[in-house]
Amino acid sequence: MGNANGKITAPVSLREDVAVVLGVSSGSLGYLAGNAHGKINMWSARKPIVHVSVGVLTSSDFKSVNYGLTIPHIKPSELPASKEEERGMFLWYYTPPGEANWKRLADFDGYNHNARHSISKIRAVNQRNGHKPVVVNVVSSIAEEYYAELLIDPYSDIPFLNYQVSADVGSMSELYLTLVIGTNMGTLSFPEAQIWQSENSLQEAADNGSYMLSVTANTADLVRNGVLISQKNIVFVYLAKKVTAANVFPAGISLKIDSSIETTFYNDSYAVRGDGGEGGYPVVVTVSYTIAWANNSVPFIQKGGVIEDTWSVSFDMLKVTFTGSQYAGSYNVIFYIVETGFIYVLTTGTTPVGGGNTQIILDTAITNITLTEDDIQDQNTGQPYAQITTRVYLESKTTGVIYSGNTLESKIMIPKY
Repeated sequence: MGNANGKITAPVSLREDVAVVLGVSSGSLGYLAGNAHGKINMWSARKPIVHVSVGVLTSSDFKSVNYGLTIPHIKPSELPASKEEERGMFLWYYTPPGEANWKRLADFDGYNHNARHSISKIRAVNQRNGHKPVVVNVVSSIAEEYYAELLIDPYSDIPFLNYQVSADVGSMSELYLTLVIGTNMGTLSFPEAQIWQSENSLQEAADNGSYMLSVTANTADLVRNGVLISQKNIVFVYLAKKVTAANVFPAGISLKIDSSIETTFYNDSYAVRGDGGEGGYPVVVTVSYTIAWANNSVPFIQKGGVIEDTWSVSFDMLKVTFTGSQYAGSYNVIFYIVETGFIYVLTTGTTPVGGGNTQIILDTAITNITLTEDDIQDQNTGQPYAQITTRVYLESKTTGVIYSGNTLESKIMIPKY
């Protein structure tokens, strides 16, 4: 027999391993494997499943039946009209063996009671971290960005790409993070909704060593594109195959693998640019800029800051070029870590009047900031990420002034010591 730290290994004892790890009083195999007690962790790759074989199952056998899990398929057109209706829908669920199914003690060999599900984070927000899409009632060349992000947990017991989906959805590896925003017509449909997708599929992201998919949508033109025909709207995030046309909202899979995860937001109204709420303060002027590393060198990280058990991020000089500015607003240069939400103000500055002016805004050869372990570690594992995604951009300090420009995004490997 064997069990340690919530994991069971062969040879498996029903009483001394299974009952102990599950934390239930000893019972029959039918009772323990049938999960009437509700204690089996559905996110363990090895656990009792429904399978026609009476013998010991292989890893392929578990994978062939999705590890006993059902992944709901969904189309935007299938969404209900209210959050109350949607709340209990489209959840992933586990089906243990029933009365008519084989119960195999060997299914518990490799069971991990501490297994986590495969998603670390899902985020769907506007530029001000609200959930309402922001629209503009006048013609504007300045985007109002809405972000959707999916972060996969590389340490989950079941690798996300191992899940099986039906042929009408496509293979899991071919799916893209998909964002749909539109008028609540009792559902989401074209032309009263628009669709955006991530640049990479799940497989392409994995091939690039990334565990994150992201989508950026410009919601500023929803009024003129005929999407906003009433104020009530829905924001929906799911995984789907690549769209072939703007009016095609394909079938995909739900990302609601846990009841605490929100993938659908029902809003009573859109935000409007300059409304003083999620639309931000009334705009006095827009300052356009382009930011770049002065010597084309991205940040790097190393252990050993000034304080013990810290990390140091080093930056090359930054340069920013302002174009057409007629207002001397002030700004912060923001450093942001996507995975942990760490935000740091690198420096501040003031816009030169007249435009066409390039400034060096980190005026030392190398600038360093100190990070603690919490700033770069996965809160689920307590270990540092292998790689973090950082962003550097300008943020206005002056009410009514918008700074519109590019974001410097970098993938930084965290060295192991």
